[in-house]
Amino acid sequence: MKLIINSIGIVTKSTLPLIFFFSLILHVQVFANPTTTKTSVPFFSVELDLEYDQAMLKKNRYCTSQTCIEKFYTKLEETNYNLLLNKFLTYKDELKLNDWFFYNLVEKSVKEIYPKKNSIYRTLVTWFFMTKAGYDTRLYTAQNKYFFLFVRTNDEVYEMPFVKVDGDFFLDLTSIYYSAKTKGLLLEMQKFQPGALNERMFSLKISSYPNIPPMTVEKEFRFVHMEKEIKLEIQIDTLSNQLLSNYPFVKTLNYIHMPFRETTKKSLIKALKPHLKGLELEDQMSLLVSFTRKAFEYQNDQINMLRDMPLTAEEALLATETDFEDRVSIMYQLLKEITDFNFVVIQYVYDDIVTIGVELPEVYGKPFSYEGISYTICDPTMPANTGKLGVYPINLDKDFEILEEVQQTTEVGFLIDKE
Repeated sequence: MKLIINSIGIVTKSTLPLIFFFSLILHVQVFANPTTTKTSVPFFSVELDLEYDQAMLKKNRYCTSQTCIEKFYTKLEETNYNLLLNKFLTYKDELKLNDWFFYNLVEKSVKEIYPKKNSIYRTLVTWFFMTKAGYDTRLYTAQNKYFFLFVRTNDEVYEMPFVKVDGDFFLDLTSIYYSAKTKGLLLEMQKFQPGALNERMFSLKISSYPNIPPMTVEKEFRFVHMEKEIKLEIQIDTLSNQLLSNYPFVKTLNYIHMPFRETTKKSLIKALKPHLKGLELEDQMSLLVSFTRKAFEYQNDQINMLRDMPLTAEEALLATETDFEDRVSIMYQLLKEITDFNFVVIQYVYDDIVTIGVELPEVYGKPFSYEGISYTICDPTMPANTGKLGVYPINLDKDFEILEEVQQTTEVGFLIDKE
């Protein structure tokens, strides 16, 4: 009895078992040899799922010649690389990754996908994906062996190599992984530069931390204010320390701008609120400076870390010792989160000292004037062991610059008084 007629021939009942057998084999082969591979990459407090084309794993020869580099790039281009690239870009949006954290994600993922390849090979793959992601990249080589990935940036970055190409600055993202082995090497820019067609510049600015789960510890702070001991128990998100552990050294103001993670912010405000509620405005500000002056051990960075290294507000809360910039980071975020005050961030030109002037309804102490406005100096470090307002850490009559003028509102006050 004929059941099915197709282009191959006639199928009868007697041939069904045989067809089923071959269909089963075909089905098993398809799933036993998938064209894509799934994996996951640890990214700070989360595991991120990835999927990539197995063709990316095929042997790809590399060397520092123009032809060899172009073939390496082209061979990756012939794969379904978009499968992985689109996942990278999706995570960039979902997790709110800035360019540095996006680079971290690409670099960690490439390391996961190519665990047996050396850092030189992985640099080439990372260069490929950063270029395909739209960044203006440049590839350099040295000693016919090393590869260096550079990206164009407008940011001021310290302690990381850079080159200048046609008036633009390109930051080296990879030399950190080679340590001292490549220090002082003569770099040669390759002719094959597909990234030169891209316009996206690399930025190290952070407007917010990545949107990933917190990792918290509880820390107790004790200080005396108006002859009364105050104890604050705060849940602090330690993830910021991990996120910034290998972050490039940028301008001081970038650290001051970095906000508290949400867990830390809510816990700190909750702990401060009962001590601020019901006080006169002067006493509220006095309590804040008492907190930053007295609840932290002071140590100069040059002694503590042998160099000037500002901390973010959250890093400062976690630190055992802090200095002027670190405490300004805390005060800056407190003023932004729990007050409506306008204020200025002041830098001493020939010193590491940074301080803050706050526009209060009444000026306390010696006023600091800037563009017709009188501010009260609320230095978060000096004078130590007091909550006195309006005292300059040193002579501010000359050699200073305004790092930032923060305009919040004309209705000045503490937000808790308006609840």
